[in-house]
Amino acid sequence: MDAGDWLTSRVAYVETTRAIALGSRSEDGAAAAFVSEWPSFDVVELTAAVAELAATLAADARLRPVEAIHLASAQIAATDDLVLATWNAQLRTAAAEHGHAVLPERL
Repeated sequence: MDAGDWLTSRVAYVETTRAIALGSRSEDGAAAAFVSEWPSFDVVELTAAVAELAATLAADARLRPVEAIHLASAQIAATDDLVLATWNAQLRTAAAEHGHAVLPERL
């Protein structure tokens, strides 16, 4: 997969940094690896359009704000071959209901 094949929301930077901090030791290099890989992702910025769509999705699909931002980002950046990868059951269901292919196929 080319670098341009990976797309994520800006909030993923915060989520991933936190997850690494909670789950790794400083000497294992995970944080440095993430920071070095981040530029290979296409990033959907948290614009007013993303925030407004996320607010609607959060209310309609009862998503937590961060999941709504991810779904809004996917919808705004949607391409024919976009696949939303998530291990969050609510986000997975909402994404499928909005016509997105999702991975993994089962949780």
